[in-house]
Amino acid sequence: GFEKTPALGLEMFHSAWFFYDYVCLYQFKRMENHQEDSFRKAMGNMHVLYAHECTRTISIQKAAPPNWIDLEKSIPIYYNHSGKVEPRPIKSLILNDTPYIKRGWTQAELLWSSSRAQMLFIPELNLSISGCTTDAELLDGEASNTAQRAEVPVTPEIFKQRTEELVFTHRVDLDPVIRLQAKVFHYKASSALSLSLQQLTASDVETLSAAL
Repeated sequence: GFEKTPALGLEMFHSAWFFYDYVCLYQFKRMENHQEDSFRKAMGNMHVLYAHECTRTISIQKAAPPNWIDLEKSIPIYYNHSGKVEPRPIKSLILNDTPYIKRGWTQAELLWSSSRAQMLFIPELNLSISGCTTDAELLDGEASNTAQRAEVPVTPEIFKQRTEELVFTHRVDLDPVIRLQAKVFHYKASSALSLSLQQLTASDVETLSAAL
């Protein structure tokens, strides 16, 4: 990506595995049954990757600046008229300008990720990282320049209300996302022994009160 990110705390591992849903999952249009089966199984267990205490979520919430994009270039993309992946001019594509925080799946993924023990937000990069052991480990001593992001638990009822304002590319995903959010909430709520939150707004406190 275009962002110059700090060390992500991965140097402590001999190897690391990355999951990036767009390239790790079969995308539209899935031509064969095994592709659709694989995709649906992944959708039904997406929360495992985003909420597990032994994984980390790196969330870059803004796209590359427009001046970084050469509209005259072409990129390989599935073209519905031809029924195959082929180079298409960038200027012929329709920009998805829905803000990150207003997208259904990304909102759910952020909630799942923030149910981990710790989560950091780096304002200058609009980057959040969850599943970290310590601030110092993550940012190599630069944690003082970051702000701890306050992500309060959200009840299934409140999340369902919020989905009315969220955008889903495929509305058929709405009910599965609502069910998964409820599943993660109840599991974390029943197993958590402590909760530490900072920089709460009045709205956060109201949402937290409903969850306790």
